[in-house]
Amino acid sequence: MSILKKTIAIVLLAAMAVSMSGCFLLPSEEELLAPPLVEPEKVEYVTQSVEKGDISSSISGTAYFVSSQLSNVYFTTTGGRIAKINYRSGSKVNAGDILMELDSESVINSIRDQKLSLEKAKNAYTSAKEAYESGSAARSAEIDIITAKIQLDDLKAAYFAAQDAVSINPSNEDLKKKLDDAGIAVYEQELRIEKLEIAYQNALSSAEKNYENAKIDYQTAQNRLDDLELAYERTVLRAPVSGTITYAKKVDIGQNVSTYETLYTISDPANLTLGMDGEKCREYPVGLEVEITYDKKQYKGIVTTNPSTNPRDENGEEQVYTQFEIFDFDFTTAAQGDSVQIKAVLDSRKDVIVIPRSCVNAYLGRKYVNILVDGVKVEKDIEVGLEGNTHVEVLEGLEVGDLLIIQ
Repeated sequence: MSILKKTIAIVLLAAMAVSMSGCFLLPSEEELLAPPLVEPEKVEYVTQSVEKGDISSSISGTAYFVSSQLSNVYFTTTGGRIAKINYRSGSKVNAGDILMELDSESVINSIRDQKLSLEKAKNAYTSAKEAYESGSAARSAEIDIITAKIQLDDLKAAYFAAQDAVSINPSNEDLKKKLDDAGIAVYEQELRIEKLEIAYQNALSSAEKNYENAKIDYQTAQNRLDDLELAYERTVLRAPVSGTITYAKKVDIGQNVSTYETLYTISDPANLTLGMDGEKCREYPVGLEVEITYDKKQYKGIVTTNPSTNPRDENGEEQVYTQFEIFDFDFTTAAQGDSVQIKAVLDSRKDVIVIPRSCVNAYLGRKYVNILVDGVKVEKDIEVGLEGNTHVEVLEGLEVGDLLIIQ
């Protein structure tokens, strides 16, 4: 072995010796202790044993005594701008009262002028009628005829006297001339009387014509006034019946309203029925027996109508209300607007598994409860049947005796 190799070997051996001696010189590490064991806290569950029982589904609500005779009031022939609002909700009205008026100033002015025209036409008609029926229009002509006939009699008398004179003295030319003149006078007077009689008939005909024309003018003026008053009536909204306004649309003067837009509802407080409105009234099927509480007294009743059986209103819209018949009740003891409490059982089950609603959990369409099995909490899917206000029926998933975790 060369000197170099011996030197390297000695150095390596010395290093190993130092390393090994160092291990014995350092103190040894202590062993790590295991953490103490912690006993888990024991979960205490409140349970109840699943049992069978009875369950029912019921509904309750509030109904009111309302009038059985309701009249919706609206304009039927014309709409327009509101000029006057005479009554609001809660007012008592009599049939014929004007509830609301539309702008009708031009019509009112025309009615005023037409009344004057009608008065003039009436006076002319009255005068013409009197003149026609009394004959006063032809009175002058009639008098002229009478006078002319008297004169004719005198002329005839003179003629006959002249005729007698000529017969006594036929050769007397003067007497002959007087006879001729007397004959001419009689003839001319007869012609004059014929003309007077024609004038008399014309006067009568003219009086009749004036009377007929005056009658037509008077009737035309009356018809014109009737049309204007009808036009005015179309601009006023009158109460069709007496009663209390239970609804008044919130509108203001100057606002436009349309035809068949219900503006008022008038109720007759003397004829009451029991009704409920709002979406809740849909829950009561027709024929359902109900218990009605009024003034701390209970009465039996039945559902007579609901939204599915009510006729549509004049606009074709659904009428959302339900009516009840209350048995053995004196309606004179109630007032319009009084409330009653309505209760009804929709369905019931007997001798079925029933658990509290609060124990039922729902997630993504799944319904389940927690039960205790050998001290361990277990989720159990269930199928629910009839649901009451506080409990539900379980169709599947639980058995009598299961321990239901309620808390």
